[in-house]
Amino acid sequence: MSFKTKKYQVIRGALSKELANFIFNYMMLQRDAVDFMMKNNKVNPANPFMGRRDDPQIPGAYSKYADWVMETLLQYMRPIMKAKTGMDLIPTYSYTRLYEKGDILKRHKDRPSCEISTTLHLGGNEWPIFLDPSGATL
Repeated sequence: MSFKTKKYQVIRGALSKELANFIFNYMMLQRDAVDFMMKNNKVNPANPFMGRRDDPQIPGAYSKYADWVMETLLQYMRPIMKAKTGMDLIPTYSYTRLYEKGDILKRHKDRPSCEISTTLHLGGNEWPIFLDPSGATL
């Protein structure tokens, strides 16, 4: 069955384990550095380049829009996504969230700009990703 029929596509092995691990550790280091700087009043908490811990979907989890490594990953994934979906996609933005034990992302419908998205598990404990292509919410 195709992406156009199912409305989603699982792509196993899109990234090497080494690259995924590198990016995961980069984000963990960034989170720890930002936490240290915030705790010690070394940075303006409103600085968008720092990331945040007030994501309304997972309060307390470190998240960040448009990290430069993640923006580069968008470009890396583009030909893979094009091959699997048959669509000529244009990357619009990246959003990264580091989940910690006990975090729960409740069932939700993404905003329209997320019509075609890539969700990657880069590291840490295994966890399931559930998709409902109908867009129904609880």
